[in-house]
Amino acid sequence: MSTEINWHLMALVFLVFMVTLYLLNIWLFRPLLNFMQKRDESIYQDLQEITDSANEVEQIEREIVQILDQARKEARSMIEKAQSDARALYESKMAKYRADNQNKIDEFLRDLNLQKAELKAQVLADKSSLQGVLKAKIGQI
Repeated sequence: MSTEINWHLMALVFLVFMVTLYLLNIWLFRPLLNFMQKRDESIYQDLQEITDSANEVEQIEREIVQILDQARKEARSMIEKAQSDARALYESKMAKYRADNQNKIDEFLRDLNLQKAELKAQVLADKSSLQGVLKAKIGQI
């Protein structure tokens, strides 16, 4: 066996190595790099979509909070208005009933005074007969 360097064989091995690198570059490395680049772009795009979605969700949540606050304010104002309307209606009805009752009391007192005057007149008219009856009763005792 000889230990001499065979330049032709070395050039052939170098040529085969370069052709192998070139073919590996075409068939393996470029597709693999393209795949990795597309995967990174896809991941970045997905991350961007997630960020956009998170921002959109936050915006929607803020809108929901605003809508709920506005609805609560409107509900409070509606309740207050209904209470004030009901209070006003109650007070007007109570005033009407009080006035009606006061009128009834006044009418009753007028009738009572008229009856009192009539009874007084009747008692005065029957005074002489009542005196006679009273004298007779006293005489019997």
